[in-house]
Amino acid sequence: QKNAAGVNFHTFYGFGAVDLDEAMKRARMTNNVLPAQIITPWANNATEVSVPDASLAGGSSNIAITDDITVESVQVQLTLEHSRLPDLAIELVSPSGTRSVLQTPRNGLVGQSLDPNITGYENQLMLSNQFYGENAKGEWTLRAIDTNGDEVFSFIAYFNSSAIYDVPMANNAKPGVIKNWSMRIFGH
Repeated sequence: QKNAAGVNFHTFYGFGAVDLDEAMKRARMTNNVLPAQIITPWANNATEVSVPDASLAGGSSNIAITDDITVESVQVQLTLEHSRLPDLAIELVSPSGTRSVLQTPRNGLVGQSLDPNITGYENQLMLSNQFYGENAKGEWTLRAIDTNGDEVFSFIAYFNSSAIYDVPMANNAKPGVIKNWSMRIFGH
């Protein structure tokens, strides 16, 4: 897909492979000095937002960025309460409408803790380069979507392939909550 700056971006492959010969040729031919990097201060939204169970509507929260800069990357810091993290899809939408998936549900990278005291994310950092070249100014939207309302099973093997256990994980008893989130822009 193309972002609002006209740059092609693939969720799995990013901006694609670099043609090293072409990159070196262009580097030798240019006299341009890159602009200084700007890192905006963290912008915060501490308004709690409910994330309904098994609803594609999800919960969304906005932050307005006033800096008129070109985006290189966006960093998000998220505190979210949810008893079954693998159910969640988390996405960030730029003022231009480009959508970046920060977490896909059931991706295998975000496991469910067996510790009942761990009920979500606490200041979890996430990063996206998908907005490269876009203007940062405007309203950014963070969405959290609970994609599953059923019981799921996790397979656990304790260093012994013959001892594999099905561990049932009940659906979350209450809706999740976006407690707080912040973002900052790296750009020029």
